[in-house]
This record gives sequence, C-alpha cells and structure tokens, in this order.
Amino acid sequence: MAAAEPRRRQPEATRQRLLEVASGLVAEHGLAALTIDAVARAAGVSKGGLLHHFRSKTALVEAMVEALNGGFFAAVRARAEADPDPHGRSARAYLQAIAAEADEGQRLAALTAALLHEPALVDAWRREMRAARALDNAETADPDRALLVRLAGGARPTASGSRDCSDSTTSTPRHAGASRRPWPP
Repeated sequence: MAAAEPRRRQPEATRQRLLEVASGLVAEHGLAALTIDAVARAAGVSKGGLLHHFRSKTALVEAMVEALNGGFFAAVRARAEADPDPHGRSARAYLQAIAAEADEGQRLAALTAALLHEPALVDAWRREMRAARALDNAETADPDRALLVRLAGGARPTASGSRDCSDSTTSTPRHAGASRRPWPP
C-alpha cells in the first residue's frame, strides 16, 4: 500500500481564498459577521492558518480593502490600455469596470461596509482617485466633466436589468461642428 502524498501548501492561494471568503461574509452579513473563526471555518482552514496570513481582524480587513481596490483599479487600467482612443479613455474604462461588476455587487458591498467601519482605510481609495483625476487632466480638455461622468456612474439599466455603458462611452456631441470623439470627454 502506497503512502499518501503530503498535501502541498499553497500560501498565496490560501491567502486569496481567505480574502474572498472575508469579502463574501462582509457583503452578505456585514462587517460584524467578519470574525477570525467565521472566516477560517468558511475557508476550510484552521484559525492558526488564518492568523499565519493575517495577524488580526484589522489586518484581514485592511488586506481585503487593498485587494478589492487593487482588483478594481487593475481592471480599469487594463480597459484603459486596451482603448485605442486616448481621449477620455480612463473615464470610459472606469464606467465600463463599474458596469461589468454591477450585477455582482460583492466588491462594492464589502468595500462600503469596511470603509464605513474603518474610515482610515479610505486613503487607498483616495490615492487611486487622485491618480484617476491626473489621467483625466492629461486625457481631456475638460477633466471636471470626466469627474462628473465617473461620479454619475454613466451606466444605465437595460431591459434585462443589467447595466450597459456602451452608449455613454461612444455617443458623440450633438452641437454643430463638434468633433466625433467618444463620450466621455
């Protein structure tokens, strides 16, 4: 009879699983449901295994917010880089990323709960938004308009209930002599 192979450790995969479970718990039940025991149990790891990756609940929440922000803004950057028209591409990419995750909602629910509970975590979001504003300043003649597009969300519900930002990212100005640049600016 052959000996069973030892289970290989995959610390990065375990860390990622813990973060996903944490954000799911927060999104579904609120930050009060986020305990070390609840996350460990739902992720199928020991409490010690969780504490190996995150020394406290605060460290777990900080890492969760960082991962949620990082993933969202990485998606925005990827969309912007793929956009062939540099005029307003970052604002368009932001809208497309918001619309792409609108049906899921988990990231936004978890992020909102965490930021309301721990306002100091807002700094990471602010840094990303300052960087976005800098891109708007470089890409558009009217960065305030691009900011309004970001703040408004720009995506509208479709008949199926999903969100679609295709028209808001490709419509052209209506006034005479206007350039045929995509919206937003």
